[in-house]
Amino acid sequence: MRPLIGITTSDSDSGTHIQLRMDYHQSVEDAGAQPVLLWRCGEAAAEGLAQRLDGLILAGGGDMDPARYGQTRHEKTELVSSGRDDTELWLTRAFLEAGKPVLGICRGIQTLNVALGGDLIQDLPQMRGVKHANVRHEITWPEESFLSAIFPYGKIEVNSFHHQAVGRLGVGLQCAACAADGTIEAVSDGRRNLYGVQWHPEKEGGAGQPMAPLFRYFVAQCIR
Repeated sequence: MRPLIGITTSDSDSGTHIQLRMDYHQSVEDAGAQPVLLWRCGEAAAEGLAQRLDGLILAGGGDMDPARYGQTRHEKTELVSSGRDDTELWLTRAFLEAGKPVLGICRGIQTLNVALGGDLIQDLPQMRGVKHANVRHEITWPEESFLSAIFPYGKIEVNSFHHQAVGRLGVGLQCAACAADGTIEAVSDGRRNLYGVQWHPEKEGGAGQPMAPLFRYFVAQCIR
């Protein structure tokens, strides 16, 4: 039986539909797992899902409320959803407690970091003088990074669609990749099967595409 992997979703602009790019679903399916789309849930339901599912993907989307990590709101912080913040923090902690793998993508790496007590840089252009929106750039990582088991070259080029980034690392997380400007591009805690990437691998994650090995790696952790 294929492992079941939950994927979090966003509200549509109208607020009447849930939404998720189809390439998340396709990337997980092509990697050998069955995607299960998740919307809002309470803390008890999150704990139940963590028992039933084999892994969790925290998908991309709008910004997290900075009050969640002890900061006042920057003028560039946008598309905040309190309901989504609650759900994803409950899910992350429930899967952590259950010992199930978690992969955070874009917003998801930030959610994972905040769930573990870290904080965020609310706007890279204004606060750090660097741009990571609608560009491609190279990332590199140390030999001990989980990415070394996926990509053999020690560096890759990634897409970039974010204005926020991981700041102070959450408890147990380690930087697993950086951009040349020092922006954290991946985090992990291998002992707890926690992984996060700041780029959007699902855009290139289908069978035969450059990011397919990342999804196969995550699915393999869920099978274990």
